[in-house]
Amino acid sequence: MKARIKNEVDQAYQRWLRRGHYRHRQGQVEMIDAIAHTLGDLQMDGDPTHPCLVVESPTGTGKTAAYLLALLPIARHTKKKLILVTPTSALQEQLASIMPDFIRHAQLSFSYTLLKGHNHYLCQMRLEDGLRGLSQHSLIENDDGAFYRQFEKTIAHGKWDGERATFPNNIDDQHWDSVSIDFHSCTKKDCRHYQKCFFYRARRKAMEVDCVIVNYDIVLADIVRGGGAILPPLADSIYVFDEAHRFNEIACRSFARNIQVRSNCDWLGQNQKKLESTLKKLPRTDKLYQLWTEFTALLKSVRHQQKKVIAILKSLPHAPSAPQEVSPQLFHTTPVALRHHCQEIMGLETQCLAQSKDILSYLQHKITKGTHSDDEQALYILISTINARVEKSHQLWQHYVDDEPDLQEDIPAQNPPLVKWCEWIGEDCKLAVSPILAAEQLNQFLWPHCAGVVLTSATLSTIHGFELLQQEIGLPAHTTYLSVMSDFVQENAVFQVPPLACNPNQFDEHTQAIVRFIAQSVQYGEGMLVLFASRKQMSATFDQLPPTVKKIAICQGNVSKIKMVERHSARIQRKLPSIIFGLASFAEGIDLPGNLCTHIVIAKLPFANPTDPLEQAYTEWLNAQGISSFDAIQVPKAALRLKQACGRLLRTADDSGMISLLDIRIKTQSYGRQILSVLPQYSMKI
Repeated sequence: MKARIKNEVDQAYQRWLRRGHYRHRQGQVEMIDAIAHTLGDLQMDGDPTHPCLVVESPTGTGKTAAYLLALLPIARHTKKKLILVTPTSALQEQLASIMPDFIRHAQLSFSYTLLKGHNHYLCQMRLEDGLRGLSQHSLIENDDGAFYRQFEKTIAHGKWDGERATFPNNIDDQHWDSVSIDFHSCTKKDCRHYQKCFFYRARRKAMEVDCVIVNYDIVLADIVRGGGAILPPLADSIYVFDEAHRFNEIACRSFARNIQVRSNCDWLGQNQKKLESTLKKLPRTDKLYQLWTEFTALLKSVRHQQKKVIAILKSLPHAPSAPQEVSPQLFHTTPVALRHHCQEIMGLETQCLAQSKDILSYLQHKITKGTHSDDEQALYILISTINARVEKSHQLWQHYVDDEPDLQEDIPAQNPPLVKWCEWIGEDCKLAVSPILAAEQLNQFLWPHCAGVVLTSATLSTIHGFELLQQEIGLPAHTTYLSVMSDFVQENAVFQVPPLACNPNQFDEHTQAIVRFIAQSVQYGEGMLVLFASRKQMSATFDQLPPTVKKIAICQGNVSKIKMVERHSARIQRKLPSIIFGLASFAEGIDLPGNLCTHIVIAKLPFANPTDPLEQAYTEWLNAQGISSFDAIQVPKAALRLKQACGRLLRTADDSGMISLLDIRIKTQSYGRQILSVLPQYSMKI
């Protein structure tokens, strides 16, 4: 089997090179060989070892073609689905866009599709409900009505797939949220639109094709349901996680629970009014009327008790006098007053959920039999949506009632606790709970169940090799690790610490140094990317620029990221200078080849924000284990982020330029040499 697969992969690679006029790249060949070697022995009836491969493949490797060339033959021979996973919907679309050329050049026969989450697709039942509301109330055609009519007209033409990204006009969030599919309120096969439902049509196609392009959020939502709920069964699937350096961040966000207390109360209040309006339409003798009356009373009590949470938080010792100006506050243990109140809310929510279950069961029975009215269908959607929100808050309160072990207690090193914190947003307060690392959940739901997996990104290793990645996402002990070399000439990039560099702890002096350095470094017809660790310093630097330089600078936050790049590119094409001021999101996932970026200026070493709740909790927990958090995670993570930022410079084989770090600590502190050791073989001027 392995010899036959290897021969097929080799032939496809040669065709791809020849027909696509691509050049041979050693790193790409090494990646193809490693995938074929690690996963080539998969069996059709499953492999008890669940092979796992991690490949660090720098820019220029051609990693997308490498994993497609190697895995498509393996998936076909073993009758597995190939699931390609990206961090964002935009990257899903980017990956899908290269497939036609890849198929033509490699001449591999396979089918593929792109699948997004439920809320990316229009719900025809909710659209019907909106249109019926317009008709019943004889409303003058307002913005809502105009949008509903646009959707109706576009669907009637039969050429739209129901996905937001492919709708011919721009749709704001408010209007889209009113018609998009909600997973919790979806009646699935009982819906009269099921056969032509846009999401389920896309899902059926995903079950039929050889390769499915998805994002991390869909995979995480699927695996916690046991796999096979949204995507093909885990045991029948080979996964590729691209941009895997973001896996832990995305997974922790997915497994977290949070609630903005005041906003949630307002939301419940708005939907309670909708319930009361609907209640008036029901006959008072109807069983549903009785259930509904009790439910709305309970919901009102839940909302009333949730409102008290903010007052309790403000009354706690050391509560901030100006909440909007403070950092998130960790709870090592839940304050007694808050715990008791959470118990009270949970009791009401338990009754509320039991009541909603009876209502949904009653409505579901009528919907299944086809004896429901349009109002009852709308009621089912509304109560399911409210039910999902109450369940979410119920899970959060449960964590605040059932205290986790204190972060500073002696806990086994492989089992870090969940983190709880509150964060003030103006006069509102967000309460949250999250794992520090996703390792435990991924070990439970993913690694032991999928047929095989490849994780890849341009930056995965750091000072201690792949140890940080392994700790974060709990990779199996049998995982194979590989770093391949880029075919780009790394010496084409000069890495320097210029004389103006100083200690960023001296904020004003450091900001002035950045301003002077930028002003003297502007080059006509060449682009500069300036990366900041904080919005405060980015704004201060921008404000202090000389007028002539400020005129050519584009600062993140004023316009969208796409518009910034478009404006920047237009200036460079006209042989004018242009500067992009960006934060962490510009340090990865942005492509500025050639003269679009010949100089990267990095204001300071990208250490994590010490007030970030997860970073703070991880630091405290490691220190409590007798492990130096600075050496174990802070320096390695800073090195990884620096490597990612530097990777914005050389985007093609012909690129060259300068990377300037304006942080003198890289020279004066002992950890500086460690951080420099993870960078590619640039021409160094330290």
